[in-house]
Amino acid sequence: MTAFDPWPPVALHADWGLDAACLAVERRDAVVVVDALSFSTTVVMAAARGADVLPLPRAILDEAGDHTVIERRFGAKLLANDPVDRLLADDLIELSDLRPGDRVVVPSQNGGTLCAAVSQAPAVAVGSFRNRAAVAEWCAMTIAAATARRVTLIAAGSVWSQMTPLTALRPCIEDGLAAGAIASAARALGLDLSVEAAALATLFDSAAERYDLETWLHQSVTGRWLASRGDSQAEIRDAVLVDHDDVVPALAPDRFFRPHVIRRNFQCPT
Repeated sequence: MTAFDPWPPVALHADWGLDAACLAVERRDAVVVVDALSFSTTVVMAAARGADVLPLPRAILDEAGDHTVIERRFGAKLLANDPVDRLLADDLIELSDLRPGDRVVVPSQNGGTLCAAVSQAPAVAVGSFRNRAAVAEWCAMTIAAATARRVTLIAAGSVWSQMTPLTALRPCIEDGLAAGAIASAARALGLDLSVEAAALATLFDSAAERYDLETWLHQSVTGRWLASRGDSQAEIRDAVLVDHDDVVPALAPDRFFRPHVIRRNFQCPT
């Protein structure tokens, strides 16, 4: 008797969180990590400046205790990605200082953990609102090259422990919308979507048509939490610049994400 396979035979699927990411690797899917506020946005902005990015689970930085240990270990400068990072040291590199060829480390509780978990997938990229059209074309090219038969968008979600002692995953609107933005662009290219991916694409299309995304994200649970720390305004404004960048951070063998500029209007084979 053949084991039941619930995963749809489509080009693009969407799912949530670490467990889904691990299952995608088991299926040999290519994976796009989507953690909109603010890991994915930071990685895409760094890649757009020509930098190579090494995502790390924040626990590794916490265990090291000193950012210089991380920098020596990985041969890369720690990028200031969070007010907590800036409290650790005042000599961290800023996005505005990056130059082509720079190598930086971006710690992240959610996005960094996901990237580590999917490093053995056939292909891995980081997606956001900012590069959603480029990522959609990366997905189409990945399928056309037979690198993988399916791409799974992983919306990171948020961990409740950022706000309470709980540790369960909280699916969050910003990651669902950003994954939906990519799925919407992929659908426009002719890729077939799973129901889950199509639902997120429809959510994004409706939200983009009817509402102001920046206002929505400010009013979301994550946006309100960021505001409580005093750092939401610029972060969300940078995040919702849809299609601002043509670059896709794609995983290289050394586990750094290297910037790949994607030509627009890739023709998806029928």
